[in-house]
Amino acid sequence: MTVLIYDTAWQPNNALLERLHKVTGWYILNTYEEPGVGFEGFFFCQNNSCRDYRYIYHPDCEICGKRQHPNFVDYDDDDRLGCRHCLLGKPQ
Repeated sequence: MTVLIYDTAWQPNNALLERLHKVTGWYILNTYEEPGVGFEGFFFCQNNSCRDYRYIYHPDCEICGKRQHPNFVDYDDDDRLGCRHCLLGKPQ
């Protein structure tokens, strides 16, 4: 198994990964988050086929650590991103 980790300000580098799969035949899985643009997803290649699945970015609440829909988070007075439950002090 080989693990590649990279950080880029651009789109996920899926075209390069697809080419790598075609050359090597390796199973490839790329998970990515683009919070500034508002999407996340995963890209995988297997058996000469590649697919990319994207969906709305779900940030982590900085208080409880749970992933939340973006409509259910906001910043508190200390600029921490929190879910409605944590910001209102209610148990989930």
